[in-house]
Amino acid sequence: MAYPVGANSTGTIACHKSAGVKQPAQGKNCPMARLTNSCKECLGFSLTPSHLGIVIHAYVLEEEVHELTKNESLALSKSWHSEGCTSSNGKLRNTGLSERGNPGDNGVFIVPKFNLNKVRYFSTLSKLNARKEDSLAYLTKINTTDFSELNKLIENNHNKLETINTRILKLMSDIRMLLIAYNKIKSKKGNISKGSNNITLDGINISYLNKLSKDINTNMFKFSPVRRVEIPKTSGGFRPLSVGNPREKIVQESMRIILEIIYNNSFSYYSHGFRPNLSCLTAIIQCKNYMQYCNWFIKVDLNKCFDTIPHNMLINVLNERIKDKGFIDLLYKLLRAGYVDKNNNYHNTTLGIPQGSVVSPILCNIFLDKLDKYLENKFENEFNTGNMSNRGRNPIYNSLSSKIYRCKLLSEKLKLIRLRDHYQRNMGSDKSFKRAYFVRYADDIIIGVMGSHNDCKNILNDINNFLKENLGMSINIDKSVIKHSKEGVSFLGYDVKVTPWEKRPYRMIKKGDNFIRVRHHTSLVVNAPIRSIVIKLNKHGYCSHGILGKPRGVGRLIHEEMKTILMHYLAVGRGIINYYRLATNFTTLRGRITYILFYSCCLTLARKFKLNTVKKVILKFGKVLVDPHSKVSFSIDDFKIRHKINITDSNYTPDEILDRYKYMLPRSLSLFSGICQICGSKHDLEVHHVRTLNNAANKIKDDYLLGRMIKINRKQITICKTCHFKVHQGKYNGPGL
Repeated sequence: MAYPVGANSTGTIACHKSAGVKQPAQGKNCPMARLTNSCKECLGFSLTPSHLGIVIHAYVLEEEVHELTKNESLALSKSWHSEGCTSSNGKLRNTGLSERGNPGDNGVFIVPKFNLNKVRYFSTLSKLNARKEDSLAYLTKINTTDFSELNKLIENNHNKLETINTRILKLMSDIRMLLIAYNKIKSKKGNISKGSNNITLDGINISYLNKLSKDINTNMFKFSPVRRVEIPKTSGGFRPLSVGNPREKIVQESMRIILEIIYNNSFSYYSHGFRPNLSCLTAIIQCKNYMQYCNWFIKVDLNKCFDTIPHNMLINVLNERIKDKGFIDLLYKLLRAGYVDKNNNYHNTTLGIPQGSVVSPILCNIFLDKLDKYLENKFENEFNTGNMSNRGRNPIYNSLSSKIYRCKLLSEKLKLIRLRDHYQRNMGSDKSFKRAYFVRYADDIIIGVMGSHNDCKNILNDINNFLKENLGMSINIDKSVIKHSKEGVSFLGYDVKVTPWEKRPYRMIKKGDNFIRVRHHTSLVVNAPIRSIVIKLNKHGYCSHGILGKPRGVGRLIHEEMKTILMHYLAVGRGIINYYRLATNFTTLRGRITYILFYSCCLTLARKFKLNTVKKVILKFGKVLVDPHSKVSFSIDDFKIRHKINITDSNYTPDEILDRYKYMLPRSLSLFSGICQICGSKHDLEVHHVRTLNNAANKIKDDYLLGRMIKINRKQITICKTCHFKVHQGKYNGPGL
């Protein structure tokens, strides 16, 4: 059945048979024919049978408008508002149903006017003629200094925890916010990895960003399913990791920026995961500051935290501070996008947030902030009792002190003093004095308790009940442990424990005219697990013989340049040393790691240059291994510098945020507003991306463009569409084509 655009004045029988289209009176022209002809004139292309539903819907709207509008006044009828549509400033806007995706055929957006003889149709799949916003002249008009809307959002949420935010979808979809989001993710290696639709950031242009901005603002944007892969866990088993569409990560990053501005200042002081200016090391420092007197540690393990967060509860938490249906629908589309497994089978997602997405860490923080507030209130108002001056005395300590006071023989007194030194002065579990502190990094939680073992059990049960009743989650009872502070627990890769009382050093204090010897309170012990680190180096081929850690050469590196080999060993060593720079046993760790990596590097170079022994390698390159061409060096002294960590407040001031974004925007804009670096063209510009800047000389020689990008130290370069196609076809081999 055909529905031609060029219908006669009476129209076609087929269109009148469709629901909602009235039969024209005899002798009168069919308004359906006028509408279809107007569509052809407006759109510039012939309509196909698949567009019939859109044209009929537009005609029904036109008929209702003519009936409801009088004296050139427009009143929108509720009958227009089909499910998933809202009105804004006299326009119908598709809000995008969270359950079914975009309603309508091929994503339709209809703008009614006083006279609907012309209908504008925008599609996410059709390729229409380029609009004026896609031109180079439009880029020069973008104001890179006007951040009034963003500044207003920052000020409204700076230390104001009850602010209700509206109309944030418009801010998130602003082309400047998308450019800032692109600038933040463009150089990350993972954004060159393909998702489920084999599209990466390579070849992105300003036309795509403008189209993306309009699709988001009209709620026509839809997330594609993520590609799910499984990575091995250190404790055994596999962890699902989601690989999303890199271009959709621009939208996610823009969402993350908005959510961070709204929620960051309201997060708990004890939350450190995925927050600006905070890290694993700041969490360890907070443990050292608060838990040095605790006698019990609770390690809380949440049962599949990211995979079990209920969508409806997460949306309810967000609705407390965000009243923007378009933004919430966009987030719902992300949560319900589903995933594709390794066999290319599609699966729906009704629970959890995808691990590996840009917004999943901050969504987890927003959701678990309820748990943080619960623990803060419970510890401060219910559990913590008494004060330090009224702590109960240890009866054994008091008894020995009395005997020492009454003893007259010096030898007996010394024996009693040595015996008393094995006991604390105050009671470890005093009912009249209790304290509890917690630190959370994402889903890793540690709680230090000054109390009894039963108190720890009650705290763990209360947390489990709160999670089940209020957050729809639970604790993994098998992995959650309660241990005495002498034994310690593992937290963020550190072994956290308290020095036993009998092993603490003495110090002399003056009491009246006499000096007495007392035990010295030590800080919390946070050791690096040296054995585990050596075993991991053994697993990756840097050493052998298990925990003995005998250095060995790495065969996979012998074909690399000497500079690459030296930089590889420096990167491995600095990564370990920098992460464990707060460790109590840092000196022991540094010596062990330096020994393994330095001699492993020597053995690798011996295999590469066929020198057979470490002695010949040192004789040729010196005690400090130096590459004669690049002057890159590696010695046993490279890991001696112990950098201090600065603890700064995570709360931003409005000026700091705006300064960062004002710096990012011009840099992003320059990529899209330049000229082709190959032919000098100013039209159809795209951005060419590379994953890494490999300094291999043979690659620079064979690939001129890569060599140029290495020299200017840029992973992105602006070229036109024609040159970009030739680069990927392997037809480009020099400065000119």
